[in-house]
Amino acid sequence: MERPNRFVVEARVGGKRVRAHCPNPGRLGEFLHEGCPFLLRRRPDASKDQATTHSVVAALDPRWHVGSARALGEAPEGEASFDEGSWVVLDTGVANKVVRDALARGGLEDVFGPMRGFRGEVSVGESRLDFEVDAGGGERVLVEVKSVTLIGNDGETALFPDAPTRRGLRHVHALTEHAQSGGEAVLFFTVLREDALRVAPNTFTHPAFATALEKANQAGVRIIARSIQAAWGTATFHLGDPLGVRYDPGPSATGVSSKGEPLDANTRSG
Repeated sequence: MERPNRFVVEARVGGKRVRAHCPNPGRLGEFLHEGCPFLLRRRPDASKDQATTHSVVAALDPRWHVGSARALGEAPEGEASFDEGSWVVLDTGVANKVVRDALARGGLEDVFGPMRGFRGEVSVGESRLDFEVDAGGGERVLVEVKSVTLIGNDGETALFPDAPTRRGLRHVHALTEHAQSGGEAVLFFTVLREDALRVAPNTFTHPAFATALEKANQAGVRIIARSIQAAWGTATFHLGDPLGVRYDPGPSATGVSSKGEPLDANTRSG
């Protein structure tokens, strides 16, 4: 397994080496190990002239760092085993599509109540947010969706972000300002793995995001989290159960520094 750049991975399929488009520009250090299983989808428009013939759907997180002092992505000594890992969706476009589909069929009444409609790609100041929902009664709710793939060392807490995100910080500020002016706003974390029980900010990778998240909560932004459930045979996805939200990672959910090093929960990087 190799990653020549942020958007391409090279893998072996049936003994042949293929190049696949990676729709997740994150660091993905936990997945880039020799022998790590990936789920690829052949591109319907693939041709010899294209740089990639497949696209990455998911990968198996071996969770070697869970419950240990290993750094994120550090393999144990000796022969590696992927038997007890957890599949993680790496296509970040899945989250928006699943939320959009749920909105289209009125499947999020527990969040928005009876809806009249919605639209996507909403300009708010210098930001573009994912959705604006007409919740009825003239109330329009701004919604931003964030994909979460990283799990903490407790094996239960999903952490966001996995790398510093100025864009994500700008989105949280936009939602906060909207809420402070009397509007309705929702920050919607979608966890692209099935082993998490809650979501928390990755304080160590981006402390400013953690601070902004707490301020957003205090300003009245509704912060919710749902898992993404997968049917791997068909590579289709839908929203799963609601998850808890914490505003600090907690003492057992060791975070990860910008260098991929585990840190004590009472320590901040940067």
